[in-house]
Amino acid sequence: MNYINNKKFLLILFLYLMLPISVFGNIETHIDKREISIGDNISLNIKLTLPEKSTLIKPKYDSIKDWYIKDISIKRDKKEHNIYDINIILTTFKPTIDEIPSINFDFIDSKKQQDTISTKPIEITVINTLASNVAEIDNLKSVKTVKKLKIKTSYLYIFFIFIFYFIVLFIFYIRKKKDKIKIYNINKTKNKLLDQLEKLLSSKEDFKERYMEIFELLNKFIKVEYNIDYKKDIDVLISEIADLDITSSTFRILSNILNKVKMLQEREFNFTDKEFANDIGNLKLTISNSIKNKE
Repeated sequence: MNYINNKKFLLILFLYLMLPISVFGNIETHIDKREISIGDNISLNIKLTLPEKSTLIKPKYDSIKDWYIKDISIKRDKKEHNIYDINIILTTFKPTIDEIPSINFDFIDSKKQQDTISTKPIEITVINTLASNVAEIDNLKSVKTVKKLKIKTSYLYIFFIFIFYFIVLFIFYIRKKKDKIKIYNINKTKNKLLDQLEKLLSSKEDFKERYMEIFELLNKFIKVEYNIDYKKDIDVLISEIADLDITSSTFRILSNILNKVKMLQEREFNFTDKEFANDIGNLKLTISNSIKNKE
């Protein structure tokens, strides 16, 4: 009889001991170190056993009191779905901390109600790396040395940037100078053409000879101004000039002279001194305007 009673007692005791786990859940914690320096990481592993048929609500916090959560991972047991393995990477920057506080985990129980289970505070030692002892002063000196190296490196970068900037400016200056020299030479040629046109006004040659000289000077102007070469066909030359981005008045002046030259090449044709003077005046005005536009 006593044997049966003892058996019942042991069974009741076993059920009583198992009751907290099956009804209230259980939580186990483990940390990889108990002593850290400011800014060091600490790994907190938690084995969470929830009541039967309960589901953990994924934590949404990124910090707890005086601690920053750098990473959190949760793995659910494939066979026993109420068991979770949780890993949390923590760090702190406060030397006065002496514990990792209690962490709450919310879950939905079998009755679809929300409940909470919490870890116990864990004692921890945080070393103040800024304390003024000799070893740490040496460390600070090494940090200063690194900073000096970084400063020297930054000066080096600034130096190379300055050199690159100087090279770019120099190239820009050379190109601009070449452009100015080119414009100067072009305008010098144009001024010579103006002088030669001025001399033609007092020429006593017949109109054909005078227009042939105008034609020669006009070809030189078209060459330096529009980079077009005369190819023994005045109609083609007029067509090429018409395709240029020039004003209608400029095209009219140039084509008028070219057409007169063409007429004189094909047959004898007489023009008045006034027409000749107007043609030279218009061509001189065109060349003068092109000089002003290049300056």
